[in-house]
Amino acid sequence: MILKVLVPPSIDTSNIIGNPLAIVGKSIYLECPVSGIPHPTITWYKNNIPIPTDNDRFAIEQNNQTFGIKEVKVSDQGQFICVVKNKGGQMEQNFNLEVLVPPELETVHSQKHIKREKDSITLVCPVKYDKYSTTATEILWYKDGRPIDRFTVSNIKVS
Repeated sequence: MILKVLVPPSIDTSNIIGNPLAIVGKSIYLECPVSGIPHPTITWYKNNIPIPTDNDRFAIEQNNQTFGIKEVKVSDQGQFICVVKNKGGQMEQNFNLEVLVPPELETVHSQKHIKREKDSITLVCPVKYDKYSTTATEILWYKDGRPIDRFTVSNIKVS
């Protein structure tokens, strides 16, 4: 008589980031470390659809325990699921991937401004609006390589 012991699949969630952030154009890796007897099969899904393995931007590595996206696009945002199965059962881990779009400056030719002391000057920093950006853009001004603090410099107005 042979006794086969089945150990249901388990996902080690100690280092998992459930809501990872990715930046457009960069790479990101989602990890789903598993154990179980027999060793579980792992399938990755995006928005409940199996992820195709023939896409050059996607990399499934380490016995399917790591899923990578190269050159992240806004369209990569969504819910990813790692489903692990063996004869002992099934388990899954959700990842809600948010894709961040870095701000982009509109092309402006450098101009030299010559003003007399105490004259006013207006400097403009045009930022392209991106409908996919989910965070507010912060603009920082520098003079001679040092940040300008609008709260400590009395004659500068930033709006």
